[in-house]
Amino acid sequence: MGRDFNDQPVHVCDVRTEAGSLVAQKVRTKDKDFWVNGSLKERPLVGMHLWNGGRKLVITEGEIDMLSYAQLTDCKYPVVSLPNGAAAAKKALAANLKYLERFDEVILMFDMDEPGQAAAVSCMPLMNPGRIKIAKLPLKDANECLLAEEGQAVVNSIWNAEAYRPSQIVTVADIMEKAKRMPALGLSFPWESATKASLGIRKAEIHIVGAAPKIGKTEHQHQLIKHMVEVHGVKPGIMSLEENPVKTLKKIAGKNAGKQFTKPPEVGGYTQDELDEALEALDDKMEFYSSEGVRDYEEILSTVRWWAAQGIWFFIIDPLTALVAEHDSSSANDILNEFMSKAASMAMELNITFFMYSHVNPVKTGKPHDAGGDVLSSQFTGSRAMEKWAHYGWAVQRDRTEKDPTLRNTARISLLFDREFGEWCEFFAFYNNQTNDWSECPDPSEEGGFQDESQPEEF
Repeated sequence: MGRDFNDQPVHVCDVRTEAGSLVAQKVRTKDKDFWVNGSLKERPLVGMHLWNGGRKLVITEGEIDMLSYAQLTDCKYPVVSLPNGAAAAKKALAANLKYLERFDEVILMFDMDEPGQAAAVSCMPLMNPGRIKIAKLPLKDANECLLAEEGQAVVNSIWNAEAYRPSQIVTVADIMEKAKRMPALGLSFPWESATKASLGIRKAEIHIVGAAPKIGKTEHQHQLIKHMVEVHGVKPGIMSLEENPVKTLKKIAGKNAGKQFTKPPEVGGYTQDELDEALEALDDKMEFYSSEGVRDYEEILSTVRWWAAQGIWFFIIDPLTALVAEHDSSSANDILNEFMSKAASMAMELNITFFMYSHVNPVKTGKPHDAGGDVLSSQFTGSRAMEKWAHYGWAVQRDRTEKDPTLRNTARISLLFDREFGEWCEFFAFYNNQTNDWSECPDPSEEGGFQDESQPEEF
């Protein structure tokens, strides 16, 4: 109601308890200055003394919207307003739950801005599902609708109000169209057996590749990068945490050119023109993360998120153990678990794929890894996190002590776990020193198996 204060007209709203006792007056000037005479600490809903119960109770953010709704409905239907705005909406409703239970439905007609709608959602858990609903208005609030002659829309919003459903809940109808899409094969690996077992490389997945030092993780990585770039036109984001990007680039260029550009030219057998041509052929086909000794996983994931925003979806991280090199084993496991959890969430959120490379712990019994001993997923550094969050786990095994050069330079790759299809495979890949290629081959230890005449060097 209107009154004068210091010879100036003001709006005054009486705030009463459910029993009708006056506890406060809210005052508003024409310049929209506000203050309260009395106390609102008990958080009574403005206008609650006028209604004892019924089918629907409408709650607005403020008194003007309350009066606007009352005018549009000829004051026939229960309506109240919050005592002190959207920010304290949940506390106000919680303080009046017994009163709210007298109504079959409680409809929140809060402002349509972000704070108002967030406040409405925050109130949903206060009553049983379906009891609280949210009204949607075409304009900011009920008063704006009244002034714009959109009164019918306000009335309609009450009858069309919907119970809140968490965004994480989906019905069959919500996902029907996506579910009807036929599964497709992923992109191929450089090795046919790996493609056949996994059905290819898909987005939103994590692959972990484990091996002992100097066994073949780097060759696996570089052969994979070459294949993704040349065959599929995919632009990788490469994070080599223990290697300078210049060296990594030269290795990948050498893989493409069939040369070893990290060796002096008189040893590697190449010219400056060949090096230049191979490097220039990779321009704008991949990007690198230059760690400069920084191995903070939060920064790494932040970089991945930035890359993903630029359209890159295929990522290499090598090695994971660099993230925890300066931590004790207990702390390292906790860090890797947290990192893997966040990376898995990011893979799903951004629809991206990781290939992560990990060292493995030495064997306690049996044949050592550098003598070709089996790699188990339980031997991966932070193995619990790897098995929990990764979709695929691969092992690279090779006998570095073997005298026969063909056997010594042939790796055995095993699929240790497959969370998608439960498959297993094992195949062999030979590193050819002359062509700098690491391709699938038959088992060289079997009679009539693979033999190479190029006398390759160890990789």
